[in-house]
Amino acid sequence: MSIRVIVQTSLLAASLLFVACSARSTLDAGTGGGTGGGTGGGTGGGTGRIDAGVDSCVVDAGLPAPTTVAAAKRARFPALVDLKGVVVVGVSFAAPSVNSTSTCFGSATKGTTASFWVADPNGAQAGIWVTKYRCDAPYDYSPVVGDILNLKGYIGLEEGFNGREKKRFVVKQQFDFIFPKVTTCSAALNCQPLEIEKTGTMAPLPDTMVDGTFGGGGAIRSDSSYSGSRVKITAPLTIADPRPIALKRISAIPGDDRYFGFQLSNGVLVNDYLTSTLNDGGCDYRSFAIDAGVGVDGGMLPGFSSISGVWDSYTFLGCVDGGIDSQCFKTYSVPGTDAGGYTNVLYPLSCTDFVQ
Repeated sequence: MSIRVIVQTSLLAASLLFVACSARSTLDAGTGGGTGGGTGGGTGGGTGRIDAGVDSCVVDAGLPAPTTVAAAKRARFPALVDLKGVVVVGVSFAAPSVNSTSTCFGSATKGTTASFWVADPNGAQAGIWVTKYRCDAPYDYSPVVGDILNLKGYIGLEEGFNGREKKRFVVKQQFDFIFPKVTTCSAALNCQPLEIEKTGTMAPLPDTMVDGTFGGGGAIRSDSSYSGSRVKITAPLTIADPRPIALKRISAIPGDDRYFGFQLSNGVLVNDYLTSTLNDGGCDYRSFAIDAGVGVDGGMLPGFSSISGVWDSYTFLGCVDGGIDSQCFKTYSVPGTDAGGYTNVLYPLSCTDFVQ
């Protein structure tokens, strides 16, 4: 089943929210480096940004910062948020920063870098992506599914050159939204760090149950209301295409056959960077499908009774000239579409997310 290019009306309405806080704090495309992670591309700094020195951005002057994910997503970006009692529902990356050249503010540690998803416990459909810089406090915090957190930081959209994560709602420190960069960053200097307070642990939140019509039959950028949340597609599904053009790596390598996932029989795209053989040790279903001859003479992989994962944005990050050199001038897109550079896909987090 080929992916259909249908830009949802809901996304057009949602895009109206992606505006600056005021005339003095304008959101524009930032730049920034990052660290690689997974088979689907790197993660790292670089977001929309505001001019350094302007007033802090909140939903409206004089009003308190949003305390729930749903309210935070309605803020005018970038905005200060103070999320209370959110729960970690998925972890993309977490590791000590061994290559850093300095410790965190004179401490004995270089800190831990992490990227993960949280959701409101009373509304698991309200989820959001969080990125922790190594020296965001507590320095060595490493997220675990079920952690209950208070998060104080800034919400915005990932706007820099970050593989997979372009146009994703994100909560992080304010520094990445500021241009030009400041040499010293603190809340007192209008540069709010991400503050994480772990208040407890709980059983993993239940997935949001959806049926086989979820994803609009492969519609580009569909079901944006689920962005950042874990969903469980409860319908018989098979892998219809292990080489969907939307997940193809575009490069100057002759005959490049690298793909960052597969497409299900209901059209949903699945990015497998967390569950491929290299990462999770043995559920590389894309390769299994190719070996089974999917798409060739009617070959079909035995299906799934359900598939779970986080529903969030995806973009391909490639060189303007078609190459894949990490130092090239980069552009972002969804290959084969005119989707405005990003779409929504499913991110299974472990092999247990596939039930046959």
